[in-house]
Amino acid sequence: MLTNSRKTVGLLNAFLPYRARWEYLSLDVNAASCALFDGPMPMLKGVELVGWDHDEATLYPSLPSFSEAPLLRSMSLWDIDLGTMTSPTWNQLTAVHLTETNAQCIPFLQQTPNLHYLCLSFDSRAMISTTDQTQAVHLPYLETLVLKNATRSRRMDDDDWTLEIFVVPNLRRLQIDARFLRTMDAVPQIGSFCEHSRCRIAEMRVMNFERRFGFDATGEWQVMQDVVERCEIFKDDEDNDEWEAEAIPFGTRMY
Repeated sequence: MLTNSRKTVGLLNAFLPYRARWEYLSLDVNAASCALFDGPMPMLKGVELVGWDHDEATLYPSLPSFSEAPLLRSMSLWDIDLGTMTSPTWNQLTAVHLTETNAQCIPFLQQTPNLHYLCLSFDSRAMISTTDQTQAVHLPYLETLVLKNATRSRRMDDDDWTLEIFVVPNLRRLQIDARFLRTMDAVPQIGSFCEHSRCRIAEMRVMNFERRFGFDATGEWQVMQDVVERCEIFKDDEDNDEWEAEAIPFGTRMY
């Protein structure tokens, strides 16, 4: 964990001069230390940053632009302020995992048209919203979309708004927490999403199914086969991270 303590300053001074050699970066950071990670990183391929705010009031660390990292392709960010800046680096990303960032999630994603993998873990409408239809996120090459509940909260609102922002014609795999599906017409909801994006989902996973739909509802979901080629139902939030391991193999998934 990197803070602004004297010990951390010494540690940073020791390894920052070698950033031209870094290929992967996995750190817990605060606002002060995160600001130091701009500069030439010609070998950097992947970044995992977990933000902390206890010594910076409620300020989450701001995402560095990584503007001098031409090989960067993958990012995993937790409690990081995405800010409003644009960076040509976001255009080259192919895999992104965002956990509880902030309201700037959509403008950031609009700068990542070359994504093949996207995972969003969140528990707040503030992170992602569809009140403004001009904020649609077009990801023409996206093959895998994962929507997770960031906490194990048992709150089950009708949070069906998340799917509406994505236009993903190449999507083949969808993993979605059941809280983001409508209880009365989840199958038409997925069908409408596929029609809107003009995609055909080969593999779909629904997590935390029983908490949302009840134990006896599984049989009714057989009709989902008319919408997607294959649908797996999981009663709780079981560990199914092989898609993430394929896309972001360096990620430690520390939390």
